[in-house]
Amino acid sequence: MNCYVIDTSSFIDIFHRHPPDLYPVFWEQFNKYIDELLIKGELIILNYVSDEILHDAGTKLGDTEDPIAIWLRDRKKYIKDISTDISILKQVKDILQKFPHSVDTEKTPEAADPYLIAFVLDHQKQQDIMCLKKTFVIVTQESRNKNIDIEEIRERNSPIPEVTKIRSICDYYDIPSMDYLGLFRTEGWTF
Repeated sequence: MNCYVIDTSSFIDIFHRHPPDLYPVFWEQFNKYIDELLIKGELIILNYVSDEILHDAGTKLGDTEDPIAIWLRDRKKYIKDISTDISILKQVKDILQKFPHSVDTEKTPEAADPYLIAFVLDHQKQQDIMCLKKTFVIVTQESRNKNIDIEEIRERNSPIPEVTKIRSICDYYDIPSMDYLGLFRTEGWTF
């Protein structure tokens, strides 16, 4: 069973390519599919993703008519706040030390990418302890870094500044990743 952890870029791309006012039938079916995954705990929206989206929209969750913000507001109870999870925060620090150019650390709000990876790594570790069999998959529209040999990079003990993309970092940690069309295909969704 897959558990999808969705990145900001996927939300933004879905809303830009399929505006709800132009694709109401798509959104009716999409919401049905997504809500089913949310209810079953098989789709994770982290607070850092929500914060990035709302910051880009220039608003807070309840203060806008922006379609993405409205969509998030309707699913607020499913947004997972990991901002006080010590284990994940430590993992984020380790990721940023290993991949120092993967995010702009001066950006407000903080970029969600290292939190997505840390969340998955933390939950994979918990699953190993509990003998569970979920595959965590990061859903992002970002591409991989070009001309990167992940095996060669894994042998280094020093920081890896040339790796900047979330999908390449996922590869480094053996975390599956796909874009949202990959999610649709994997789940057998049609519109």
